[in-house]
Amino acid sequence: MKATALALAIGAAGGALAFAASFPAPWLTGPALFVTLASLAGLRLAIPNGLRNAIFTIIGMTIGAGVTPDMVATAAQWPVSILIVLVAMVVIMALGALLLERGFGYDRGTALLGAAPGHLSFVLSLSSTVKADLPAISIIQSTRVLVLTLAVPFVASAITDRPMQDALPDGVAMTAPVLVGTALAAIAAALLFQRLRVPAAFLLGGMFASSVGHLTEAGPGLVPFWLSIPAFVTMGTLIGTRFSGVSLALIRKAAGAAPAAAP
Repeated sequence: MKATALALAIGAAGGALAFAASFPAPWLTGPALFVTLASLAGLRLAIPNGLRNAIFTIIGMTIGAGVTPDMVATAAQWPVSILIVLVAMVVIMALGALLLERGFGYDRGTALLGAAPGHLSFVLSLSSTVKADLPAISIIQSTRVLVLTLAVPFVASAITDRPMQDALPDGVAMTAPVLVGTALAAIAAALLFQRLRVPAAFLLGGMFASSVGHLTEAGPGLVPFWLSIPAFVTMGTLIGTRFSGVSLALIRKAAGAAPAAAP
């Protein structure tokens, strides 16, 4: 409890400072940066699985709120773009694994899983079933998430005219009955996905329930800021806690390898 309370306090302070400094996506980048620094300084910080699942559900609901009939109709016009993205992901993973193996000296299994895109818990569960360096994969994947979390908002803000200081969408918030109904549906979907061994079950459960609600117009509106902002702060904090208790030698090696696999 002390490790969690301290992590959330540092994350909240980091988010507030990032917001005051006009950082892009401050409620995510601020906590990720400050909690990472605190973890590397030797503080024992942690986010329990129950809280992690709760914030994944909320973030999934926030993402799903963007799935509207108009968006689906527009996406139907992108088959070539979607195909290119799928091919690019395979190429990036193959090249990333080759670079980790040849350039940084990792064995083939560790290099392949270190370069694999996807949810960290899913990648680590695969790692436990094959011969691979589990701590190295964890740090490479965590560092990659940190690099993307900190870099993408700044890059996006540099190439677009849209302000990124507040990354949350504008719109009418969900009413209380819709919010509760969507959350219950999200949890039910997440438990089903978990039973089916689907990775990132709570994130996908939130996305699924919210998307269905918006597509059918049964659950319109956005997740209210009083719920979504703490969820993003906790998500950034979770990213930073991945570096708690990690040896400096492993971090030094992964620090060079992770950016190579970051795309």
